[in-house]
Amino acid sequence: MEPQVLTPAARATEEPGRIAQIMAATGATLTYAEFEELSGRIAAFLSGRGLGLGDHVCVLTGNEEPSMPVFWAAQRIGLYWTPLNTRWTPDELEHVINDSGSKVVLVTASVIDLADRLVERGVARAEIWGVHCSSARVPEAELPAEAPGLVEVEGRDMLYSSGTTGRPKGVKPGRVGAPIGTPDETTRSLHRHYGVGHDSVFLAATPLFHVAALASAMVSIRHGGTVVVLEKFSPEGFLGAIEKYRVTHTMTVPTIISRVLDLPDDVRRTYDVLSLRFFGHGGAPCPPVVKDRALEEFGPILYDCWGATERPGLTMISPEEWPHKRGSVGRPISGIPHIVGEDGEELPTGEIGLIYWESDQLFEYHNDPAKTEQSRHPKGWATVGDIGYVDEDGYLYLTDRASHMIITGGENVYPAEVENTLIELDFVRDVAVIGRPHEDFGQQVVAFVELADGHAPSEELADQVMAFARTRLAGYKCPRVVEFIDQIPRNPTGKLLKRELS
Repeated sequence: MEPQVLTPAARATEEPGRIAQIMAATGATLTYAEFEELSGRIAAFLSGRGLGLGDHVCVLTGNEEPSMPVFWAAQRIGLYWTPLNTRWTPDELEHVINDSGSKVVLVTASVIDLADRLVERGVARAEIWGVHCSSARVPEAELPAEAPGLVEVEGRDMLYSSGTTGRPKGVKPGRVGAPIGTPDETTRSLHRHYGVGHDSVFLAATPLFHVAALASAMVSIRHGGTVVVLEKFSPEGFLGAIEKYRVTHTMTVPTIISRVLDLPDDVRRTYDVLSLRFFGHGGAPCPPVVKDRALEEFGPILYDCWGATERPGLTMISPEEWPHKRGSVGRPISGIPHIVGEDGEELPTGEIGLIYWESDQLFEYHNDPAKTEQSRHPKGWATVGDIGYVDEDGYLYLTDRASHMIITGGENVYPAEVENTLIELDFVRDVAVIGRPHEDFGQQVVAFVELADGHAPSEELADQVMAFARTRLAGYKCPRVVEFIDQIPRNPTGKLLKRELS
């Protein structure tokens, strides 16, 4: 039976002993009564620190027991809440904390050392508190024993995606403050089309700061399902969790699928995964050869689910549709796509152009009205910079990204950020960064380097480029390949001609 009011509190009232969350490795559980109680106490703590409707909070957490209760605590009192990528450097984290205007940062145990480094840097605009953890620099949040009198309205997650200027950009959704228990259209679409609900067991196998795992897990909690949190991914850990907890749904990235398929057959097939009904993947292009192998291995349960951090629209292609529409990301399940030419006019079926979305869920880029304005069409549609076309049956195909964004292992990398870092090396005259197809990660980051006078290509210099990148950027943004080139191709106005690089 689906709950009538879509909150954990409603399920806690009707079925207090129902399991809301299981930690995959330890088996530790939270019932809905316990989940509701803990999230309420965290919400009361945030309210006590002066946070109210429309304020911001950041959450720095691994895949841990308090993670989901913390997210729901912020959601239930009308906050904008930002899960921080634990792979970001302190520079990147500090920027997002300050840019979001967060008054508080909540931290969990696995990342307490990273929080210490933030305190050392003097991130003074926000208080940093530990949830069920503390350190010499980070105090533990003193959660009240009870949470009476909370004013509950819907908040919104505000995720950050790296921008072409080299700084992460906040994607601010619509207004907060809707009546509690009334989710937005994206949440309703995930429930309708993914099937996550009261009878589902959802496995969160990717980091919870990723929108794929986060959105589906929050939908499950709203509807009274069970979320299994995989603390750290490994191929056998993933399969073992599916078998042990009879998982019905999961949402991953193609890299996870590749890792699982790379297991020896006699190892992989010792696990019983027949409970799985929906095996979704997104976040990065899935090589057709990998998808075909996965369909053979797991059967007709693989669904390609495409969207963007901005979430103006969502598409999905089923395993039954895939053989007839190979390469497509499917038909819309939320929003209406419009393909637009350089003159701003909508193009006929089959012609390639910039993809705009007609949606009642318009976003804005936080603190960047110019970028927000650039994303808009005169008719009120919004684009995230993707290029593609729609065929005669309404299936969407992506052919490029206007921003040249690289997606590697489900992580978004904007080349400009990497280029702006590498150009600081004194032996680098010019640099261009592209994504090159990769069977495992979808794409890998490749840096083309034009050396300054007096320097010659060598393995030592290539190693220096990669080592420097690792000191300044999150690991997934760093080049995996460095190639030296006589001259970086640019047009007469200085525009980088990336189409000439491969």
